[in-house]
Amino acid sequence: MNAKKFVEALASLAPRKEELIAAGFSASLAESYISSLNIQNRESELGIETYEDELLALCNGWQVGSLEIGFFTLGKRPTDLDGKFVVGKLEQDEICFNRDSRCFFLLETYSNNEPRSCPVANNGSDLLDVLQEYAAFIAKLATDEIEDDDDSQCLRLKEKFCCTLGGDEFLPFLGALLGC
Repeated sequence: MNAKKFVEALASLAPRKEELIAAGFSASLAESYISSLNIQNRESELGIETYEDELLALCNGWQVGSLEIGFFTLGKRPTDLDGKFVVGKLEQDEICFNRDSRCFFLLETYSNNEPRSCPVANNGSDLLDVLQEYAAFIAKLATDEIEDDDDSQCLRLKEKFCCTLGGDEFLPFLGALLGC
C-alpha cells in the first residue's frame, strides 16, 4: 500500500462520533480517536531520504505525529539513531528503519538496559497494509462490532499479518502489536 492510499483508508475507517459514544467513549475521547485517523498533508515535506519506502514517504509528506493505532504510534519526524531512523514506537519500544537492509525492526529495551531487536517488516508498504487492517480491527472493537474477549479473531489476524509480512520471523512483533 502506498502512503496516499493508507491515509485515505484510515480516514474511511473513522467511526462516527455517535457510534463511539454509544460504545462508551466520552465525547472528547471519541473526537480524539477520530482525529487520530485523519492524517493531514504537510505543507512542505520534511526532506528526509525516503529510500523509496512508503512508510518513510508517509512520514516525509504527512503529519503523522497524532497517528495512534492501538499501541503503535509514529513520531512527528523520524530521528537518527546510529545510522537508523527511529520512525515510531510500539508502546515504549522504538520502531526503526535500517538504512543498509532497508527493513524495519523493533528495538526493545529490557530492565537490564540491554537492547534487543526483532524484525517488523521487510518494507514500509507491507507494514502499512498491516497497520490499515489493524486500524480496521480496532475500529470494530471500538464500536463493539466484535467482542474484545474473542482471542480467535486476534489469532486469525496475527496469522494473516504474518503472511502479509512474509514469514514467521515477524511473530514476536505481531504478538506485541496485537497482544495475543
